[in-house]
Amino acid sequence: MKRIVLFVVIAGAWGVGAQRPSPPTRMTLSVGGPAGAAVIGDLNRDGRNDIAAMAGNAVFVFLGDGRGGFERSARSPFGAGENPSDLVLADFNRDGHLDAAVANHETGYLSVLIGDGNGALADPSRVPVPSRPHPHGIAAGDFNADGHPDVAVESWEEDTVLVVHGNGRGTFAAEPARLAVGLKPYYKLRAGELNADGRDDLVTTNMGGNSVSVVCSGPRGLTQAAMTFPIAPSPFAIAIGDVTGDRIPDLAVAHRWGSLDPKFDGLTVLIGKGACAFAPSSDSPLKVGASPTAVAIGDVDADGIGDIATANMASNDVTVLLARGSGWRAAPGSPFSVGPRPSAIALGDVNGDRRADIVVSTGSDVTILIPPDGW
Repeated sequence: MKRIVLFVVIAGAWGVGAQRPSPPTRMTLSVGGPAGAAVIGDLNRDGRNDIAAMAGNAVFVFLGDGRGGFERSARSPFGAGENPSDLVLADFNRDGHLDAAVANHETGYLSVLIGDGNGALADPSRVPVPSRPHPHGIAAGDFNADGHPDVAVESWEEDTVLVVHGNGRGTFAAEPARLAVGLKPYYKLRAGELNADGRDDLVTTNMGGNSVSVVCSGPRGLTQAAMTFPIAPSPFAIAIGDVTGDRIPDLAVAHRWGSLDPKFDGLTVLIGKGACAFAPSSDSPLKVGASPTAVAIGDVDADGIGDIATANMASNDVTVLLARGSGWRAAPGSPFSVGPRPSAIALGDVNGDRRADIVVSTGSDVTILIPPDGW
């Protein structure tokens, strides 16, 4: 009898008649053409998440109503200099409003756009950077422990990261500090607290060295030597977040080599061990879509543990991996088709249900995927 009862319970829960979760709700924000980097933050100080996304040579700002609806900010889009390739939000002039900083590809400068606290951004000011050959990615944080946000970009021909220190008034030092990292830190670098000391740390993928470099802050900022961790070939994009539930930050690394060699496509999860040390999970690299160009971490199923999403440029879809104990489970229906050539991804709650929603930039617009209950 016990076996029969157990069979009936399992069949009722997982059998043919069981209900599967609904697919994500989909919304589209038009930017009039291919979208670039996208970030989530409260740009008008109303306690609700907004979206900033690049398209052309501009930043579009969409103000959220906290229920999943958006409207374009007054006067949006805002000029962002030539060839903007990456975008970050921070309060660079310490007025309580989020500002934007942009890495301008194929130039020798960054663009800084000061926010007015109502969702509008001022005309950009240029911050020269001697990046070789030019900046691709950008990160923001207080990297010299003076209480003011700084910006960092990679200089991959020199195997270094350039840190341009801010003065808290929206302007920046004329000469950057230089941090040695691994070989060819091409494209992405990200900032976050990695060792529970309240200070901003920095990570970068090293395309030429098949590694990730971690620069952790000391009492005077990023003065310690980088620690470099070997991983699978072609690390490209990186994200920071806790995917194990132990409150120690982990790293998710997307690997790609475009269409030249798709065999490198995959995802490595680097588990944080504390003190800025990391080791690949036993199941890395994980399979995702074709040419995973961007990666993000956020809690999409509201279980208190970070999940991982990748934007897969060559397969025109998004892979969502849900953290489950020591392993991973693909979200029901994953991968999810989006617009052509998705190039950026961000996770954050835009409808007030305490689940991270998925914001994806594609070759035609910005798509938002709202996860359903039951994931």
